[in-house]
Amino acid sequence: MAAAVLLVIAAVIVIVGVSALVSFLLQDGETALEKLGVSNTYPRGFWPGARIEAYLELKKQMESQYTPDPEADPHWMSRLPAQAKDMLKYRLMQRAIGDMAALQKIDADARGYWRLFSKGMITRTFWESVMEAEKDLSQELENVKLEASCVEPTQDPQGIMNEAMQFVMRYGNQLPSAADVAGGADAVAE
Repeated sequence: MAAAVLLVIAAVIVIVGVSALVSFLLQDGETALEKLGVSNTYPRGFWPGARIEAYLELKKQMESQYTPDPEADPHWMSRLPAQAKDMLKYRLMQRAIGDMAALQKIDADARGYWRLFSKGMITRTFWESVMEAEKDLSQELENVKLEASCVEPTQDPQGIMNEAMQFVMRYGNQLPSAADVAGGADAVAE
């Protein structure tokens, strides 16, 4: 009889302890994973936002300097002076290199996260944020190809993507120096 009472008391203590732990982990609307420091969305620390912004700033500066009305002249970038066009190509290549490095990372991450999602180890919200990051990067890649076709309309815009991927595979995500660019091939024109 005493053993049965001790068993019931132990069971009650365990139930109260588990309830307190669950209550603690779920307070303030945070999930248990968030309490442990696990994000509920895919982190985008790899996103090449600074490179995109640097290109867009240079483009805007050149737009105001070289064309009075870019709406009326959609081909203004292809008629830039050689030095200005080279600077724009350099920034576009930096952007493409950042995009290709991001593509490698997200492709590898997505394969791993798919395995985890299919086994119920990550939330649907997290998996959807991975898919959203893939979609956003795909749109960014299309934007780079569009920009490349505006700078060099007679060239295949896929060329810059191929060159950027070769660069990333060879050198990683390190940006080329001005000396590398001066001695290298014209990535947009190839």
